[in-house]
Amino acid sequence: MIAVLGWSGYLKDASTGERLGYLGDLHDYGDLDARALAGEVEQETWGGYPTTFTGPAAAFASWIEALEESNFRQRLVRTEQSSEHPGGVRTATAREAKKIAMDMLRSVDPERRIRVDLWDQS
Repeated sequence: MIAVLGWSGYLKDASTGERLGYLGDLHDYGDLDARALAGEVEQETWGGYPTTFTGPAAAFASWIEALEESNFRQRLVRTEQSSEHPGGVRTATAREAKKIAMDMLRSVDPERRIRVDLWDQS
């Protein structure tokens, strides 16, 4: 059995496939399977890659909001180039990573149907 080390999440428009952003890396994607069973979102793939869910942006915002900050991994973000950040990137904390994901989802119309692709990092 292969252990999953985590998940990388990406957002797309459900009908056009337009890329809407990167959710970040998660240790675990929490209760998203349960949300699919409850009908809040739909699980599109049950095997294979990626694990895909579709539904209204508001449902995914609720999901991200419910995840613990510790579930998010640090991530690189662009920043102003300086002596401290000569490459123009810095490491965002797990707390910042969650905020970035929330801000991205809140920028999408809550009724817009989106797709979340979760790629495992096994």
